[in-house]
Amino acid sequence: MRILIRSPVEFEKILPEDWHHSIPTTRQRLYIQQTLETNDIPSNFDKRLEEYAKNTDRMIQHVSTLGTKPLQQQPVFHWSIDHQHVATPCWRLETIMPRVLLAERYANKAMSAAADGKYKDAHSASTTAAEHYTLALSCLKKWSWKLPELNHFVLQTDWHQSMIYKMECVGHLCTLCVGLDRGTASGALYTVSQRAMTAAIAQLATWSSEDTLLPIAESMRYYHSADILWNNGQYGASIHRLTAWLSPTQIDATSFPAIQEEFHKVPLLLFERTQTNNGAYFDMVKAATPLPGPKELMCTTSSDIPHPAMNMEQTDLSEEYAQGVSLQEIATH
Repeated sequence: MRILIRSPVEFEKILPEDWHHSIPTTRQRLYIQQTLETNDIPSNFDKRLEEYAKNTDRMIQHVSTLGTKPLQQQPVFHWSIDHQHVATPCWRLETIMPRVLLAERYANKAMSAAADGKYKDAHSASTTAAEHYTLALSCLKKWSWKLPELNHFVLQTDWHQSMIYKMECVGHLCTLCVGLDRGTASGALYTVSQRAMTAAIAQLATWSSEDTLLPIAESMRYYHSADILWNNGQYGASIHRLTAWLSPTQIDATSFPAIQEEFHKVPLLLFERTQTNNGAYFDMVKAATPLPGPKELMCTTSSDIPHPAMNMEQTDLSEEYAQGVSLQEIATH
């Protein structure tokens, strides 16, 4: 997403009286504008963006105390998102756009770090991105009236909420990757992948988008479900689940190398299990009890839905492992 500031604003020429934050805030905005135009982003740019966002919050608070004092002139805040222009005299825009920009930058960092196998950094960046989307959403909810020409997706509450869900999904997939690298039990990985799938479903239910991680999350849920079935003695059902639900060539998981590596194992895994079943178990290859569907996952609020083949003891163990694969623990290693 390409976000630019299209016109400068001099706050010291707008406010009816001197305010010590006016000139610094003007300089910050000009710096952000020039940096975005050149696309030469320094290492401290995110910090400068956060400072500007906080200053605009202070400025709106200050403006709200002016009462009937008129402004020296009416400002127009003009930004563009992927060549679509957004311009308004409403000061709320200036509290939202810096946070949208910050959220997008951290979301990109999360995906880039995950693609490099740096799952701890990716999880941290996705959490920070979600925090900025949440802040932008809270600012947007205070903007009760907008002109029709401001009907842009970054000014829609549902879009921000969907992005929060997406970052939650990214966090779960990063946790899953760490679990895969550590050889964590299939029951735990099933639980984490189901959480990722639930977040991905919530994203799509909130805001329709082709940019979704649902295929990856769903495929990994079925992948670990097949392991659980095999370990539970349901050999034919495990083979059926791998055959029916996993097509490695159709799933692009390059953003999560650990998951991509698991997908590459599917053909060999399927061959080995088929050979073992044909030579030892002779179990009929047929569908097992269906896993919880999207509606059931969306309606779950109190706890994770256990795998149908897992007894209560296994469910408790899975939950214990799922909690152990948290990034809080990884941060200490």
